[in-house]
Amino acid sequence: MTARSYLIGAVMVVSSITIAHGESRAAPPALTMTCHELLRGVPSKDATIYEVIGTDMFATGAAGRKKISTVGSQLYLGTVRDARGPIDSYAIHSRKGMMVTRSVYEQRPGQKKRLFFTDRYDFARHRVIGSDGKDSCHANGR
Repeated sequence: MTARSYLIGAVMVVSSITIAHGESRAAPPALTMTCHELLRGVPSKDATIYEVIGTDMFATGAAGRKKISTVGSQLYLGTVRDARGPIDSYAIHSRKGMMVTRSVYEQRPGQKKRLFFTDRYDFARHRVIGSDGKDSCHANGR
């Protein structure tokens, strides 16, 4: 046998092992939508692009690209301060087809995490539906 024959045989064996173990299952397709978020009832002039790639969700806007949640574990978003002290925030999301539900939690030192808000991202209709049930995304900028 030639070296080429050995290589082809090795590729076939590795491929069959991968298929047998289910590792060849394709990841869900990436999702993308562009929104002009409502600010005080008026669509912002700068668009935000939401993307789901693999298990991560990203937002890209005027300030750059940032991971805003992940599937399966809470992603630390950052800490803000108010008059009572620091507040940490975390986010997690789940995906069902073209719909992504993202929940953001907040936690003060020494306290349990509590749900702050939940948004539903409808990538099929280009909508972001907030906890109040209202759409805050205007895909066409109007």
